[in-house]
Amino acid sequence: MKKILIGLVLLMIMIWCTNGNTMTLLKKLSKNFTKEQSYDKRSESLEERPCDCETRVEWTDLGENVYPRHLRETKCISTHCWFGHSRCNPILYTVKVLTSNPLPFVDPMLPEGLRSDWTFVDKTVSVGCLCSR
Repeated sequence: MKKILIGLVLLMIMIWCTNGNTMTLLKKLSKNFTKEQSYDKRSESLEERPCDCETRVEWTDLGENVYPRHLRETKCISTHCWFGHSRCNPILYTVKVLTSNPLPFVDPMLPEGLRSDWTFVDKTVSVGCLCSR
């Protein structure tokens, strides 16, 4: 009986921590799911889950000579999650931004008219936070 209860609790936590994929998991587990039943993500509770990391959205100014000048980043506010057993780690993504070209370097990826004035530069930004060990 104890094993069944623990299994059900773990299943509920797993369903709770699947971001928007709850119905996909339930469809696989339930044979009696019908098309008439629907799921609306907007009705999902905004209650914080133990596997969520608290975040803050910031706009980073890269300066006048960069296009796009502003990039949206998501910063991790909380450091721990999952009842203190895991850490909130930033999800990093590399984007290419255009910067004015001070050197005589010609970037072949750019159209002919922009090659002498601009060049691509890689910029790493945080796009979210992931609760992991």
